[in-house]
Amino acid sequence: MSVLSPQSEQDPPTWGERVLVMILSIGIVSIPILGRITRANTMAWSQREFVMAARAQGATGTRTMVREVLPNVLPAMLSIALLGIAIVIVVEGGLALFGLSVPSGGTPSWGVMISAQIDKIADQPYIWQFPAVAIFFTVLALNYLGDFVRAQFDVRESVL
Repeated sequence: MSVLSPQSEQDPPTWGERVLVMILSIGIVSIPILGRITRANTMAWSQREFVMAARAQGATGTRTMVREVLPNVLPAMLSIALLGIAIVIVVEGGLALFGLSVPSGGTPSWGVMISAQIDKIADQPYIWQFPAVAIFFTVLALNYLGDFVRAQFDVRESVL
């Protein structure tokens, strides 16, 4: 049975299959962005004076990469990864509104909580607002955490 096209209406995808498809689809879309930013940072840091000095002293390419470039690229990667987690939370919430997220009977999800109350928006608007506010503050906290990590670990950039 294919995950994307079930055999019949009585045989819908299971919870695990839906989660696997969601993880793979979001991951496939997100990885090139992280890779492009990582490559750009690596190329920028590899042209710095301290890297050229390490090469002039006879350091191998692997040693230069691990000791000089990687510690400077990791904070940017971590910052982008935290932003990516925030984006994935918002994407999952959006997919849940269309019924494309995890099933409502399985693991609780803020997006599923919002979509379960979509027919009661006019009568009881406060029911869906709690998960929406939780999503908002979680995304906000992840953004601030990413900025904090970048600012704290970007020591060489702030000195130059």
